[in-house]
Amino acid sequence: MDKLVDMGFVVLNIVDQPLFSNYLSYVHHAGVTCPEKGVFVFEIPHIPLARGNYKIAIQASIAGKDADYLSNAAQISVIDGDFYHKGIITKQSHTPIYAEGNWIYSK
Repeated sequence: MDKLVDMGFVVLNIVDQPLFSNYLSYVHHAGVTCPEKGVFVFEIPHIPLARGNYKIAIQASIAGKDADYLSNAAQISVIDGDFYHKGIITKQSHTPIYAEGNWIYSK
């Protein structure tokens, strides 16, 4: 029997401060049903994180009840890189997250 499921992740810094998250329910407001077997994949084009070490926690619920939670499901190390695709390595450490956007100026 198909059941309503939700799953997602939270990216945390090394002192367990949540930085950002994404859950299936953020996108599919009515919820998603799935059969007993299957795979969910979340694709992120690029991670907006500055150099550092981070943890990923994951959570799943079925029919509104917690089914599983892993507080340290994975760890990632991010190095300096060309986040803005301008041919320049972005080096900074005063904030953990880069913001996408465009600067507009006028005279």
